[in-house]
Amino acid sequence: MVGRKRACKATRAFVTNPKYWRAACLTLGLLALAVEAPRARAQDKLIKEGDSWHYLKGVEEPPQDWKQLSFDDSTWLEGASPFAYGDLTTGTQLTDMQNGYLSFYIRKKFTLSDAQRLGTLKLRMRYDDGFVAYVNGTEILRKFVAGAPGTPVLFNTPAVDHETNATYEDTVLSCTARQAAQAGENVLAIQGHNVQITSADFTLLPELETVNSFCPLNFTCTLRATDDVLLRWQRQVGVVFEALRITRNGVTLSPGPAAGAVSFIDTTALPGDNMYQIIATAC
Repeated sequence: MVGRKRACKATRAFVTNPKYWRAACLTLGLLALAVEAPRARAQDKLIKEGDSWHYLKGVEEPPQDWKQLSFDDSTWLEGASPFAYGDLTTGTQLTDMQNGYLSFYIRKKFTLSDAQRLGTLKLRMRYDDGFVAYVNGTEILRKFVAGAPGTPVLFNTPAVDHETNATYEDTVLSCTARQAAQAGENVLAIQGHNVQITSADFTLLPELETVNSFCPLNFTCTLRATDDVLLRWQRQVGVVFEALRITRNGVTLSPGPAAGAVSFIDTTALPGDNMYQIIATAC
């Protein structure tokens, strides 16, 4: 697939010394896109706290296709998030879960007007104890539930102990989530698991947002006393790059930084103006 260059907001930092060095930094992002399409807003909240979901109590194994978009959940119960007992007191209170059932299943549909232009999705979670999340039947994230990604988790599987986080835990999802999503209707399905059936609490509170840029953040360059240039940047939480490339005055520096790096030292820049770009590849 041919990559199409997409520019992020430029962050410029100029540095000087008696040798009249100057370095300007610019960030660019490279995403694999098949077509041109109107750009969506930078972030859209697709699912928010208090929204209504279809849910099923985990007293037995749900139908095998429960997490698929095509599944008919019209016979499931409906309620607003959060789903909880013992800690959170809003939303749908699961007063019969303690000593009653170990797992809990929820489904909610959401609409993407332009899946091709989507960078990926951000899943925001408050949870106790563990969960596995799916988009259109594809697993996108699991926390505190044993097993390799893609491994089915039975309804009577206990989670690893995890107390309800006080604030949302944000995870920028991998390219798998973007590839699973489609233009139009989609479904987010989550199975929550308690550490034991006698547990005094349980929480399952998801939100879902779009993320339309993978670009590195806060790209800066600093001329050091050793006459080399230190480049620094930040990755958005949870983003994994396939590769990073740095150019100086339009020429790629080689060897460049590793995909997971957050800094790089250019030891070969010459006096004068130097323009740096960092190009991140994902999906």
